[in-house]
Amino acid sequence: MNDTAPHDLVVHGDIALPGGHVLRGGWMGITGGRIEQTSETPLVGRDTLHVSGNVVLPGFVDAHVHTRSYIDEGITATTRAASAGGTTTIIDMPFDKPARPVNTRERFEAKVADVNAEAVVDVALYATFPPEGDLGIIADLVDAGAAGFKVSTIEVDPVRFPRIPDGRFYEAFQEIAKTGRPVAAHQENQEIVFSQAEAFRARGDTAAIDHALSRPPVAEAEAAGRLLELAYWTGARLHMVHGTLPRTFDL
Repeated sequence: MNDTAPHDLVVHGDIALPGGHVLRGGWMGITGGRIEQTSETPLVGRDTLHVSGNVVLPGFVDAHVHTRSYIDEGITATTRAASAGGTTTIIDMPFDKPARPVNTRERFEAKVADVNAEAVVDVALYATFPPEGDLGIIADLVDAGAAGFKVSTIEVDPVRFPRIPDGRFYEAFQEIAKTGRPVAAHQENQEIVFSQAEAFRARGDTAAIDHALSRPPVAEAEAAGRLLELAYWTGARLHMVHGTLPRTFDL
């Protein structure tokens, strides 16, 4: 170990660079947890890791994680799994079980405390807001550190993961736009999905594949178009999550 070295850690290997280039047999200097330098010639660090013949990548960011959607997972297990796979930052969704959506400053700050105590990688947190009530909570959650907001056009759970009505979206998107934070949305038309699911059940079509077949493409595309218009007219930065259709991306 070299205590006077300019870098905390030097990695020697095939360094992946921006633009898809690879610096074969290159050197990477890391200081304070950040990549500070790449070089074709040797660098000096307190510690050196030789991984010749391997591609060296920066830590990945997983922008869609649910650490508490399943009670037997949790922050520690999820972030350990992320670290093992080369992911050094996760952005966690706010629909926590049991029935504790992160939609108040108190809940957000409690989750931050849990992250600080339990996480082994960097974590950013989405917040959400309820289907009714004072939208001043949006600015309050941003002040507390929310990286963005996650919402849904379809009800998964009436408390934990509710549907947000369109009028509420219109008002909330305006408030979110003022903060500059993104809003991530699950896009499905609830009336279409629920009516099709009921029809499938009535016919006895309840195999695993019927879960997909009961959700026709128009259910996603219609909701995507609706959200895009709301974002356009309010100035909100919209991120539509897990789109499954070329049509969604065309829109």
